[in-house]
Parts: sequence; C-alpha cells; structure tokens
Amino acid sequence: MSAAAPDAPAWRLALYQIATLAFVVMAGTAVLSLPLVLTTYAGQDAWLAALLASPVGLVPLALLYLLERQAPGLTLAEHARRALGRALGGALALAWALFLATTLPVVVREFADLVRSEALPRTPEPVVLGLLLLVPTYMARQGAEPIARVAGVLTPLAAVALVVIFLPSLGAARLEHLLPVWALGWRAVLQAAAPAAAFYGETALLGFVLPFRGGSMAGAWAAAALGLGAVAVTVAAATAWALLVFGPLTAVLPNTLFQVTRAASVAEFVTHLDALFIGVWLAGGLVKLALWLFCTTVSLAQALGLPDYRALSLPVAAFGLVAGCAWFPSSGDVVRWIERAWPFWGLAFELGVPLVVVAGALLRRPAGRVRRP
Repeated sequence: MSAAAPDAPAWRLALYQIATLAFVVMAGTAVLSLPLVLTTYAGQDAWLAALLASPVGLVPLALLYLLERQAPGLTLAEHARRALGRALGGALALAWALFLATTLPVVVREFADLVRSEALPRTPEPVVLGLLLLVPTYMARQGAEPIARVAGVLTPLAAVALVVIFLPSLGAARLEHLLPVWALGWRAVLQAAAPAAAFYGETALLGFVLPFRGGSMAGAWAAAALGLGAVAVTVAAATAWALLVFGPLTAVLPNTLFQVTRAASVAEFVTHLDALFIGVWLAGGLVKLALWLFCTTVSLAQALGLPDYRALSLPVAAFGLVAGCAWFPSSGDVVRWIERAWPFWGLAFELGVPLVVVAGALLRRPAGRVRRP
C-alpha cells in the first residue's frame, strides 16, 4: 500500500483480527517481562498491579475514537497532519515514528534474549537478532491484513499453550505464596502498575490498524477493548501462576513464565514443555515485531510524505538490529530499562501524542471529512 497516497487501496480487517492484533501487540512481550518487574515492586500483589493498570490502555482507544468520528479512515499520523497542519502535524508524526523506532530494539532484544539463553546460547547475538527480524520485515512489507491473518491463527494456539503449561504445574503451586493480599500496601502496587500501564498503552499502535476495519466502527473499538482485556487477564494470570509456583523467587527469574514450563510435567514422562512455549511464543513475537515495523514505517513515510512505506522496512529493521546490540550489553540492562525508563518513555508518547492530536482537532476543527477509499 502507498502510505501517503489517499487513493491507495485499503486493507480490510475483520473484527476478530483486530482483537487478536490488540492481544499480540501487548501480550507478546508483556507476558515475558512483566511478571519479574511487577513482583520486584509489589511482591505477591503483583497480579493485582497487572489488573489495576489495564484501564490505561482504554485512554488511547478513546482518543482514537474521537479522531475517527471526525475523519474516518485515517491513521494516527494522517490525523496529526490534518489536525495540526502540514508542518506541526508532520513533526508530531515524525516524533511518533522515532518513538516506535527507538523502542523496536527493546522489543527484538526481549525475544532474542529468550532464544539465546534457552535455545541458541552459542549463536552470536547479531545473528539471532538478524534471524528474528528477517520474517517480520517481510511481513511488514505485505501490509496490515497478512499480519492480522497470522495473528488470528497464532492467538488461539498461544492460549492453548498457556493452558498446557499451567495445568501440569498445578502440583508445584502453593496458595500461601499469594498471601497475605495487599501485604506491601497500595504504593507498592501503584509503583508496579506503572510499567504495566506502559505496555497497555501500546493500544495507541492500533491507530494504524483500526482505520482498516472491515466492520462497524463501534464493533472495531469493542474488539480492540476485548483484546486489551484479554491481555490484562493473561498477564495477571501468568504473574499469579508464577508466584504460586516460585513464590518470592519470581522477582529474580528472567523470562519467568518460561521457567514455569520447567516445573511442568505430565505423568513424569511428558516433559520439556519449554520447547512448546518457545515455539508458540516466538511465533507470536514475530507477529508483534512485524506489526511494530509496519506501524513505524507507515508513520515515518506519512510524516516525510514518501509515496511508499515499504522502502523504509529494511533500513528500520537494520537500525533495530544495530541498536539492539549496541544499546543493551546484557539482558539485565533490558529489564532495568523496562523498570525505570519505559513507564515514562512509553506513556509520554502513547498518551501524549493522541492527546495533542485530539486537542488540535477540537481547537482547529479542520473542515471536511476525509475517508480513505
């Protein structure tokens, strides 16, 4: 699709596909990273923080809904240029694209660290990152609809994989690990909720997906909200289950949910469920990377007025590879960045950019309604 041309053909996404994309874009990395981060701050109340932060994800959806009512069929970058003018709107769209581009190395490193530590420990890091970006780059060039189709297939598989992992580890779970409830007080829970809120705020990326809905406007936003709710329940359940199995050790175990698979077995002869987890979750991670690359390149192309976003896919992927290796010397650096920087960096753009665009649209009230054919 030509990103900047208003007469370009639009993809058409089913409501189910929108819900699965909303799930994948948040859950792909949140389930890997948040149990450790949340438990570090809130202890056995970490699962409460995962639920408490979920309404933050509704804020970008509400702002995007207001924009869609004014000018249906436009992406977030196009809304910025329409509401704020060519210069200021283009600058804001460019800032949003740079936010996505600078967060891409974190996303790819999270999956690369899982693969390197558990499957390919002797493979050089740049090779692992390059392999992880190869398929997403191709998918991003194909557009939103092919990415949504893959997400629609993988999301049910991921749900089944989680059930398969949880049930066999039931014998290792101890309810006392979750007690007493609210032990560290509300401040610890709110502090833990901040990183989770930044993950839920990734619903702002749906500003490059919802314009291509194939159903009703209300149905599309309801599907996105359903995906957000499913993510919050999944993260809370994964965190609670890790606490049930490992207790306080959850706060020091990287890729916590993966560690649960090592405590799971069926009849003492069906073991190594970690391979199932890596396979399914890595596939979902490739979809998240593809969607992240797609949103980054489309936003960048529309901010710069380029005729086709696909020309940017390889340079952006190359930047993600180089920065992923250079910015984070170890996996611990990634975790610390998520704990300390991500709540501020993520929420500033995920909430700030849509809010500025909505304010500009309400104050300037651009004439005419624009619909992408």
